[in-house]
Amino acid sequence: MSEMTPIRGDIMRVVICGGGVIGACIAYFLARREIDVIVIERTEVAAAASGKAGGFLALDWCAGTPLDELARRSFQLHAALPDEIAGDWGYQRMTAYSGFVVGDRDARRHTPTKLAWLASGIIIADRLGTPATTAIVHPRKFTSAIMSAAQKHGAELRAGQVTGIVWSADRSTVRGVEVGGALLEADTVVIAMGPWSLMAAAWLDLPAVFGQRSPSLVYDTGTDVPADALFLEYQEESGAIVSVEVFPRGDGSTHITAFSNEAPLPLEPAAVTPDPSEIDRLQAICGLVEEALAPLAGQIVEVPAEWLDQEHALRRSSAERVDFRDRADQGNDCLAGRDVEILGRLDGVEQVRTCVGKADDLGLRALRLQKDERSVVLIG
Repeated sequence: MSEMTPIRGDIMRVVICGGGVIGACIAYFLARREIDVIVIERTEVAAAASGKAGGFLALDWCAGTPLDELARRSFQLHAALPDEIAGDWGYQRMTAYSGFVVGDRDARRHTPTKLAWLASGIIIADRLGTPATTAIVHPRKFTSAIMSAAQKHGAELRAGQVTGIVWSADRSTVRGVEVGGALLEADTVVIAMGPWSLMAAAWLDLPAVFGQRSPSLVYDTGTDVPADALFLEYQEESGAIVSVEVFPRGDGSTHITAFSNEAPLPLEPAAVTPDPSEIDRLQAICGLVEEALAPLAGQIVEVPAEWLDQEHALRRSSAERVDFRDRADQGNDCLAGRDVEILGRLDGVEQVRTCVGKADDLGLRALRLQKDERSVVLIG
């Protein structure tokens, strides 16, 4: 990179493309370090997956992987942030269990469950986490609170659509981004548009993005369901094994999600809508589950769906929840920051769990960038 004078003297300006959970967290951790931050969001804060995932957090579910340290740091940050940031985003500690749903013909159908609040029909196999290692947040409330806190520290949230990266004549440095046909200058540009980071492939040399859609249902359960997350297996009449995930939240809602399928990504986050056939299939599964989860019966208040990135099997949600995971290879003037991933089949707020730690790390890294360097950080 060639040497350039920072836009505002000694203060670095960072433009963040996207107002989801990753963009909001990066804005917060940078702004509280007195960096000039501008977030560009075309729809609304937490418009897609960042506002509609399950909200599950785990301390040690990345043990033995390169993400272990990051996951632990992020879990600790989630516990500390309620004391730093105003607002209630439903943070609570919880216990997590694995198990399976048995059919009507199974001899264990009427076996009493290990959890007092469950009716018969769900066999609890193992305890996966305790209140010391697992927790939950409401993702939309969390993301909105983080963005509001970033603004209180001086970050600016602007409505608009980024349509390109603006380079110097020799493409050795980034001048900023194009918004509404005009240049918005920046020392560093962060691309954090979730699945819609695919649009940045027209601006940078990026790999293709693809994903899968997964439906989910949200119930109003009040205080009837305790803080017990369930990871269940259920065999459909077709013989297919479906993983059903149940996440009671601190605000009295319970989020249930299951299978996924491939579908094209809408151009606009607001255009995400449920697939009626997939919702019917999920409701049929929940019909059996509801017999065991008696407090959930007949109280559906939201019908989210989500997109899953096939490569990392990461979930987020929306009213049909939509989530794509995107990948970036380091090259040219792009710092590959999108190394937030999860193991196995965990719910989409694993994305929240790891991105908070990543956002804090990026804040520290941005301070270490030379003031005369301009770059693009791809977060996804």
